[in-house]
Amino acid sequence: MDNSVRDNGAVEHSNQQASKPIVSFGIPVRNGEKFLPRLFESFLAQDFENFEVVIGDNLSDDRTEEICREYARRDARIKYFRHPKNLGQSGNFNRVFELSQGKYFRWIGDDDWLEPAYTRKCVEFLDSHPNFMAVTTEQDHELPDGTLYYREFKGKRLDSPHTYERFCRMVWFMTADYGFIDPIYTMYRREAILSTSGMRLVAAQDHVLAAELCLAGPFGHIPELLAHRYRPQRDVAAWEKTHKHYEMDNSNVLAKINTEATFDMWEIINAVPMPVWQKWLCAFAILRYVRCVVLSQVYGRLRARVRMRTRLRLALGKA
Repeated sequence: MDNSVRDNGAVEHSNQQASKPIVSFGIPVRNGEKFLPRLFESFLAQDFENFEVVIGDNLSDDRTEEICREYARRDARIKYFRHPKNLGQSGNFNRVFELSQGKYFRWIGDDDWLEPAYTRKCVEFLDSHPNFMAVTTEQDHELPDGTLYYREFKGKRLDSPHTYERFCRMVWFMTADYGFIDPIYTMYRREAILSTSGMRLVAAQDHVLAAELCLAGPFGHIPELLAHRYRPQRDVAAWEKTHKHYEMDNSNVLAKINTEATFDMWEIINAVPMPVWQKWLCAFAILRYVRCVVLSQVYGRLRARVRMRTRLRLALGKA
């Protein structure tokens, strides 16, 4: 990924910090007025001060710009860029990284927020573990009705020194319960992201980037609830459905994903120098991913047909 900061006509806060921050948070946003104040307040409450917040605004037409500029006036660490055109989701993700300067970097959604100790504890971990490329934490998910979805995972994570083991495990996480890990919204060393192609303009772009990121090195984990996410319009009952006949850890299947992502994953792993037997193990992991995706699509279609037939019967019964 090109880390140069090119002139794209964006508007930046005039008061730049003289020295580079240790941590950069990147917020790709469009129309985020509802939740942005909560996120900004969680930044201002951090007990680690040497960070910056880089906001990439994809031409919001609500109060996003007003809110961002107000917080940027309050704190010079918050830097607002309004793009001259809509870069799309992948372009905005890449752009906020290009505009950042920190040794460590984390993307974060405009509707998410952090605990006050999040930044400090992640920095302490990465500073004391120079061979780890990223660090995850426990997180919960707020649903539209205000309830929280939280799942602790005590099994094998992404700390293996072997590339093929991390890749296989990352692909497994992609078809497991979404509460276990969110590899994109994780704190990384800058060089880990620079070693990838960035967020590609493909289906399941977050899965493809996660598969590429895990090749950079081991991931650490802090077993504390330090991050929060908001998940709009999720059917919790659907997520809770288990597929014991093929999920080794009794986990849930994610939503529909275009299988073109699997070809990108294979290209990524095929470019890594490793023994043939390890590449075969990675290939089997990808095939299992495809199987989960296909079964998820079939399950979704069956549910849709059942709902449609039920509605039709009800309509006929009322006629």
